[in-house]
Amino acid sequence: CLFIKRDGDKWTIMLLYVDDFIVFTNDKPGSADLLLQLNKHFKTTDSGGLKHFLNISVTRNSGGRYVDLCQEQSILELGRDFNLHTTTMRRVRSPIGKERYSKDQGGKASNASDEIMTQIIEFEFRSPMGRVGYFVSCTRPDVLYAFKILAQFLNDPGMPHIHAVMRVIRYLVGTANQPLRLHAPASAQDLLAYVGDSDDANNEDHRRSLATVFGYIGVFDPERPMSMGCWYWKNFWTPWVTSSSCESEMHPAALATKHAMYIRPLLSEIGFAQQNPTPVIADSRSTIIISKSDHPGRHKGTKHVERRLFVTQQAQLAGIINMIHCSSEDNPADLGSTFKSIANFETLRTMVMGHEFKQEPMSIAFIDDDTDRSADGNTSQGQLDAKNKYGKRYNGDVTGDGAEGDSPRDRSGKEEADDE
Repeated sequence: CLFIKRDGDKWTIMLLYVDDFIVFTNDKPGSADLLLQLNKHFKTTDSGGLKHFLNISVTRNSGGRYVDLCQEQSILELGRDFNLHTTTMRRVRSPIGKERYSKDQGGKASNASDEIMTQIIEFEFRSPMGRVGYFVSCTRPDVLYAFKILAQFLNDPGMPHIHAVMRVIRYLVGTANQPLRLHAPASAQDLLAYVGDSDDANNEDHRRSLATVFGYIGVFDPERPMSMGCWYWKNFWTPWVTSSSCESEMHPAALATKHAMYIRPLLSEIGFAQQNPTPVIADSRSTIIISKSDHPGRHKGTKHVERRLFVTQQAQLAGIINMIHCSSEDNPADLGSTFKSIANFETLRTMVMGHEFKQEPMSIAFIDDDTDRSADGNTSQGQLDAKNKYGKRYNGDVTGDGAEGDSPRDRSGKEEADDE
């Protein structure tokens, strides 16, 4: 819930989630009075300046004019549960590669043997996926595409899907200390910008398109990727198989428009009215041409397009949004819709996460809190627990992906050969 209190040019905003809340204000006496009034009805504790909220660390840099949001400890806890050590596991540069995954690879769909089915059941696919989903929803939009693809197989995962989710976890653990960086906008009058894209029917199971929208603080500028802040992200399957790439691209444009129409009044209410149309960026020229026209009937071949997708056209004419073209290479929404190459992924990740990732060495002291060792002195208690839980498939496998052919000690310092 969001509560707003205004008194002239003074304002107090309270964001409430269950029994935790954050107070933003430019009126310190007023906020102190608010806490006093709340204490009359509820037991509240003032924790001082915002540093953590819902297991998300918050670091403010006034000089750099940005805020970092990070879930490092929670991600490392996930790695510890799957026995992933940052110094010995095989690092990956992306959460997913060019592999194709389908429902036919599921354990039941592929008539897997009893031994394989036992391993699939013991892995408990839903549990790690749920934890990864929490990171995706809070601070890790760079894993949005991989999570969406793998979430299709919750009811019948197979060994390829288990390999894939372990790759996602390895990627998260290897980049656990990399935050989502929100840069301050240059002007309070231009606080919103949206970028959308679609993969156009690449899914082999149902051929629906995967559309993605990213929302930015301030003006979207691909030439200055580390000056933006991505605060909203969503990808979704189109409800039906689209008949053209133009129709596929209209889905994210329509969602971005609806979101802008929802957020603009809220910004106005809290004192940040947007005087200019909100930019909605797409790499489809046909979608932009149609959206900037007076009527879709002026363009041949648009009769098959669902009429509700033309909300962008009405918002364009009303001056609420402004459709703008960008090249496919500069479209960060690709990050949620497809995977092209490692280089492309890292470029778009910088645009979305607000900074360039640095592969810095990390301490592993918090990975294995239990210091008990096995008789050979090389296997930690965490590894033994993982072995007991997942069986011989994970016997001695520090990476947790079931790879065979080299020992944990041989993998130390190596990076996985990623898919290009």
